[in-house]
Amino acid sequence: MKNITNELRDQAYAAATDEQSRLYTAEETFVAVNTMITKHGITGSEQGSLFSTIVGDVILGLRNQSELPQILTEELSIPTEKAVAITGDVIDLISKGAAPTPTPNQTLKDASHIRTMQQDMSQHNIPDEIIYTSTQDAILQEGRLGNQSNPQTLPTNPAIQP
Repeated sequence: MKNITNELRDQAYAAATDEQSRLYTAEETFVAVNTMITKHGITGSEQGSLFSTIVGDVILGLRNQSELPQILTEELSIPTEKAVAITGDVIDLISKGAAPTPTPNQTLKDASHIRTMQQDMSQHNIPDEIIYTSTQDAILQEGRLGNQSNPQTLPTNPAIQP
């Protein structure tokens, strides 16, 4: 068991990159760690707290990701298979950076390039444009009249006459 003091954590946090600092303090990280605790059945507040501390130590670089299964097995008495699965989740969290989910307003801030139905309809006033429909009545009527309802829709070949 590696003895990492809070003083050492403070020093590591002070020297951390912006990404490490953000990830270490992000609410999304807190939620993700709590989800892992529930998902993997880490029970008891002591075990949950120790798990959170271990994840934080990995984020700050105080513990090596490759040693995480062994750390979880030794310090939390988690079976090796489960420790490997948890390690995968922790590595996913760190690699994704627990990026916050953008809100719709952030996502659509610059949506002027997106084509809308309103824009299409405002440009629709083109004279003599042939409009095709796909309603059942239109299809049945066209079938009965054989395109006589709009004779300009298909060109005819004068060489082929019935």
